[in-house]
Amino acid sequence: MAPKKLRHIPDDLVLDILTTLPVKALKRFRCVCKAWCDLFGNTDFIHAHCIKQTTLEKERFFVNHYDKTDDECNSVISIFESDCDEVLNFTETIRIPFNEVFLNDPFIIGFCNGIVCVSDDVKNIGFWNPATREYKPLPPLIPSIEPPDDVDWNMHSKWKLGFGFDQRTNDYKVLSFVLTYFEVYAVSVDEAQLYSLKSNSWREIPSFPVFAGDFERGSVCFKGNCHWLGYRDGPGYVFEENPYILSFNMADEKFEEFELPVFGPLNYYIVKLVMVSGSLGVILYTLDPPGRLFDIWVMGEYGVTESWVKKWSIEAILGLATISGLAWPLGFLRNYGVFYEDDGGELVLYNKNTHVFKNLGLCGAKKELQIVKYVESLMRIDGRQ
Repeated sequence: MAPKKLRHIPDDLVLDILTTLPVKALKRFRCVCKAWCDLFGNTDFIHAHCIKQTTLEKERFFVNHYDKTDDECNSVISIFESDCDEVLNFTETIRIPFNEVFLNDPFIIGFCNGIVCVSDDVKNIGFWNPATREYKPLPPLIPSIEPPDDVDWNMHSKWKLGFGFDQRTNDYKVLSFVLTYFEVYAVSVDEAQLYSLKSNSWREIPSFPVFAGDFERGSVCFKGNCHWLGYRDGPGYVFEENPYILSFNMADEKFEEFELPVFGPLNYYIVKLVMVSGSLGVILYTLDPPGRLFDIWVMGEYGVTESWVKKWSIEAILGLATISGLAWPLGFLRNYGVFYEDDGGELVLYNKNTHVFKNLGLCGAKKELQIVKYVESLMRIDGRQ
C-alpha cells in the first residue's frame, strides 16, 4: 500500500500550535528549518507566544528559596506547574545567575512578560529571563544628590524599586525612589530615577510626595505599571491611617493615586497589596478580634474605586510564620489555594475549602520566601547567557 500523503497544515494553525509550546521545545525546534529559526526570533511571534502562554490552563509559579543541599545555602529558583486537576508538578530548579556579584541573596522586585527584575537590596539590580537563561546586570544607580560641604562622602543609599513595561515603546523600565542618608545629620533626601532598557541608562524624573522609605522592597506589576501601598501625610492626616495605592504609569511616566475599598476604621486592619487571580487586590488582616481572618479584595475595573469587591474571607491559621505577628499569604492558586510559610520556613499550600495543608518541601530564611506567578517567554533583554 502506498504511503498516504500528509495534508497541508495552514500556516495560521501551525503558528497557533507553536505559540502554545514551552520555550524549551521552541529552542529545540529552531533546527527544524530556517523559517522556524527566524520565526522564533521575530518580535511579533515573541509577543504572540507570551500572550498565548497567559491563556493556557496550566498555572506556572517559581519560588525564590534556599538550596538545602548547598552548604552555603545559596538562593535558587524552583519552578512548578499546576494542571487543571490542581496537581502541583515541580519541573526544574535554576540557580540565579547574579549570585556571584550580589552582596545579599537576590530579591525578586517584579515580574513582567517572562522577565524578572532582581536586586540584592544594596546596590545591584538585574534583569533575567529564566526560560532563555538570558540575564543582564543593570548599570549602577548613582544618586544625583551630593552631601553638604561639611559632610563626608561617608554615606549610603537605599532604594525602593518598581519594575514594569512601557507598551507604547516596548521598553522595560525600573523606577527607583532613592533614599540617601547623610550620617552626620541623620536625614534623608528622596528622589526618583527611571531606568530604560532601550537606553540602558538611568535618568532623574519628578518625584512624588510619598513615604517611599516605608514601601516594601518590590512593587506589584499590573498592566505594565508598578504599584505600591503608600501613605498620605499632611494636615488632617495621621501617618499609616491613610493608605492608598500609588501607581506609576510606565508609558506616561506619571504617578497616579487609587483609593482603597471602604472597609471600616483603619485601626482594625493591616493592609497589603497583592495580585489575585489576574487582578489588582489587597489583603486586609483583621485585628478585631485579633487574628480572626483575612479579607481578600480585588479591583474589578482598573482604577475605579467603586469596582472593589470582596473575593474571599480566610481564617487566620495557627502554626505559620508571622510578620509582625501576622501570617501573610505569599500567593494564590486559582480559586482555592493559598501559599503560606510555616514556622519552619517551608512553603505550604493551604486549601481553603478542605482546610488541608500540603508541605511543598521548599525552605528559605524566615520571612524571605517569595512565590511569583510565572509565564514563560522568549522576550529578549540584550543580555548574556
